[in-house]
Amino acid sequence: MSEVAAPRANTTPRPNPEIEGVSSDSPQPDEWTIMCYTAGDATVSASMIAQLKELTDAGFQESTNVLVYFDPNCNGRNARIFDVNNRRKKYSKEHSKKGTVIGDADDPYVRNIAEDCDTQDLQQLPAALTLRYFLEYSRTYYPARNYMLFLMGHGIIVGNDQFLPDDDDGSSVTLSELGKILKNFGERVRETKGEFHLVAFHSCGMSSVELAFELQGSARYMMGTQGSAFPGSWPYRQLLKKVFNAMAEFGADPTLSSSPYPNKLVRAILKGLQNLSFYNAHDFWHAGFSADLCMCSLDKKKVGGLKQALQSLVAELKEGLKQGAREPILLAHLESQSYFGESYTDLYDFCECLQKYCPEDGSHNGIWKACMEVRSVLETSEASSNDPKGPFDQLVVFSDYYGPAYQHSNGLSIFFPWKAPVDKVMTRYEDYEFTKELEANSWMSFLDEYFFATKRPVKGFPEVTKEESGNRIAQSPVAHPLEKLSDEQILLLGPPPRHREFAVAKWVARLQKELATLAERVANLDQGTRTPAETNKETGMPAKGLETLQKELGSLAKELGSLAASGQDVGTLAKELGSLAKELGSLSESEQVIGTPGKELGSLAKELGSLAKELGSLGKDSGSLSKEFGSLSKELGSLAKELATLGFFGITAIKNFDSPGNLIITSRPGRRTRRDLERLGDYTPG
Repeated sequence: MSEVAAPRANTTPRPNPEIEGVSSDSPQPDEWTIMCYTAGDATVSASMIAQLKELTDAGFQESTNVLVYFDPNCNGRNARIFDVNNRRKKYSKEHSKKGTVIGDADDPYVRNIAEDCDTQDLQQLPAALTLRYFLEYSRTYYPARNYMLFLMGHGIIVGNDQFLPDDDDGSSVTLSELGKILKNFGERVRETKGEFHLVAFHSCGMSSVELAFELQGSARYMMGTQGSAFPGSWPYRQLLKKVFNAMAEFGADPTLSSSPYPNKLVRAILKGLQNLSFYNAHDFWHAGFSADLCMCSLDKKKVGGLKQALQSLVAELKEGLKQGAREPILLAHLESQSYFGESYTDLYDFCECLQKYCPEDGSHNGIWKACMEVRSVLETSEASSNDPKGPFDQLVVFSDYYGPAYQHSNGLSIFFPWKAPVDKVMTRYEDYEFTKELEANSWMSFLDEYFFATKRPVKGFPEVTKEESGNRIAQSPVAHPLEKLSDEQILLLGPPPRHREFAVAKWVARLQKELATLAERVANLDQGTRTPAETNKETGMPAKGLETLQKELGSLAKELGSLAASGQDVGTLAKELGSLAKELGSLSESEQVIGTPGKELGSLAKELGSLAKELGSLGKDSGSLSKEFGSLSKELGSLAKELATLGFFGITAIKNFDSPGNLIITSRPGRRTRRDLERLGDYTPG
């Protein structure tokens, strides 16, 4: 365990209230903690370093923490944690009395991110455990009123279940694990009257209906793409400066409203993050790339509003497959916006295309009505921006795109491949919250019917019924050990920050003084200096003193047990405690202590000796824990190789969408250039 260094100015963290014995005299939390979890590989880690340097160039804000967990997953380098600009902030505070410096102005100095590395060479752990560890690390050592999380790495989680893959051990994060981790973090934050505002996925294919159902109730909002996400497309320097400037404009809000809608400060930040990320990526069109970006609500009521609409749509689709709507459904599927080898489809666009083939006045008007109900839930409206709640009173808050390949994107996709994937994929899909909540009329129940109804029969053989075709092989998802570890156990997987003083350090010093005082009192037990009133007539021992000593030693033993659980080095204290236990044992056998008090003191000595041995073996236990994690990594690596054969990392299908010349196709027409407007005939010089 690393030695705890002196704290930076005015930033002593609040101790974890779950650790017994930690002082309750904790300072007020900071306003914001912004967390960036980056999991790279040999192809993207270099660009992630560039984006980490962007964060250092943004400057710093007095009441905002910026933390980065960076795992390159290549070249044998282990993960590390950066507390961005903490040294610059401390130096500025001490020398210029400035706790906030936004940007570098005309300073051409190139920042060295190594100075911000707070912990390095963290042990190799499965991907899900490292994500949970980083969130608990941030919440415990950098408590704040407001949190945001950026996740950067390979995505496409729905069906594939390989989010943020770790090439070192073959592990990754599944959709169910991601939901549990983020929900737990949100709950712990709200227990301390804080708020988890945003989880932003700088990863491919993450803005989906399935993910929204899985994450509902975790953060308030999520931001991500249905299609491709490019390294370097999100301007992290400007994103961070947006947060700092918004703090300067609106000021900190010491209380969080119970309203489900964010206050002015948070609204300004969230809208700014969407705009900056979209407009920065807009220039990728010059290289011929297309992209989309969506921000949607994770409020349970908003996500739940889509549940009934989807259940009605699924019921109508399943009935339509039996009543002659097979071809309209196929045509709508073919025409609608798709992503990644046509494994995913924009839900809104599918409904819009389906309405064209199943008109309101036709025989399948039930499908038309169900599609209209789904579209009304997914509809975005800029007209609501004049409302105090603004567009944040919608399921899909913002939805943007540019380029022909994504021009029919509307924010949320859904898993919709052309044929049934392998059993493992469908078994996992069956375990999603999205499938469970929709029950009998789940999207999965429609997929099962659709795959069978659209499958051509074997040539030369008679057609079979769905019942005769057999069911897929059920396979239980692999249990992950993170479910067995408490938040406190997760925190023990790494050291506390070097520059922050954790409250346990003072706790250790206090216990050392108490232990020395008790040892001195034990040494003086046989001195007959006490008055008769304080002395046991039978033994000559100070009865009240012995009783008090027993209670204090019991309390000390309990505190030492809690101290060990907090992950601190207890070797020295364990030795001192063992030595004290021997003295008590010898004293219990002396002529000065006889009868019941002697037996109690001897029993106490044995208990303390046993405790000393347990504390001394703590280091060995942690080594054994590392071996268990190593074995687990190998097993997960073997599983990942099997999953890699599923083939869901295909390229995005570029459908036959019209794109006149080099004209930019975008959801923000106001961004068209003068040349574009001249081509359209809408530009008048002057």
